[in-house]
Amino acid sequence: MSVKLPLILVCLLILQLAKAQEKNETTFKRFGFRVATNFSHVNFAKGSPPPVVPIITNWKAGINIGFFVAVHLAPKLDLQPEYLFSQMGGDVKAADISYHFNYLSMPVLLKYHPHKNIFLLAGPQFDMLIGAKKSVNGTSANITHDTEERSIGFTAGL
Repeated sequence: MSVKLPLILVCLLILQLAKAQEKNETTFKRFGFRVATNFSHVNFAKGSPPPVVPIITNWKAGINIGFFVAVHLAPKLDLQPEYLFSQMGGDVKAADISYHFNYLSMPVLLKYHPHKNIFLLAGPQFDMLIGAKKSVNGTSANITHDTEERSIGFTAGL
């Protein structure tokens, strides 16, 4: 009996919160799915210690797939958290080396609507590494545990 009472109270609380959400429909604006292209590169000059000879890398294309929820804050302003699978990486110009990273990304964006069909997005992005590979002359190696597993960045878009 002692386990059932807290369980019943939690269920009643959840039902009350769900009912409260019905009354306030203006805070929830919309949700949707996102498929986008991502361009990234690896910057070895920011490491510690930096390399003696600068390593120049090329940009690499990847994909972003996920979903978002837009919460209305003001007449032309929304808060839009997103949950994305994101591919990032880069190629080293001087050698046949390629880096490929898969991240779970969570940008928390402010979305401004200056015009009906135009909007601006900007905000921080938090990334958690899922997997990392390094390919040298066509031979791949898993470098997930040798790579920084978390990162914070800034994202913006139109």
